[in-house]
Amino acid sequence: MIFIRLTVVLLILILFTGCEKHSTDPGNNTVDIVFTDAEGNINGDDDINDWQPRAIAPDFHFGPAYPDPVTGTAVTIPYSVPTSPAQVELVITNKEMITDTLIILINSGQNAGYYQILWNLNNSENILLPDGLYRAHIQVNCSDTTYRSFGDIKIE
Repeated sequence: MIFIRLTVVLLILILFTGCEKHSTDPGNNTVDIVFTDAEGNINGDDDINDWQPRAIAPDFHFGPAYPDPVTGTAVTIPYSVPTSPAQVELVITNKEMITDTLIILINSGQNAGYYQILWNLNNSENILLPDGLYRAHIQVNCSDTTYRSFGDIKIE
């Protein structure tokens, strides 16, 4: 009986805390940015898998954003759409409160292909966001499949 209870507790912990890299605490304070330069090259031995899709899809890619961390006035976010037609939504949220949408960068139909969007670090009211961690979320709805992913962007 104790073994079953411990197993259930362990499964609940795994489900709610996840297995994020670079974790600093069991809350939502992980730093999962991929360090990139201004051309999108990954710096050092950082892991691109921090920005990979959370589902298996050979033609669906999201990020990493570059440069990251952002020290200038804009960041480029690359992504691909696997099939046509697709409805694409790309939003930026506060890292600490992912339900707090700061700006919707894309909410439109797009054809299959590779895309990039340049985000000027402003929110929906055109106010420059302060230094901190932000999360980019993408959802691509194709005819029979929905692709989702996210990645973190650090503004310094």
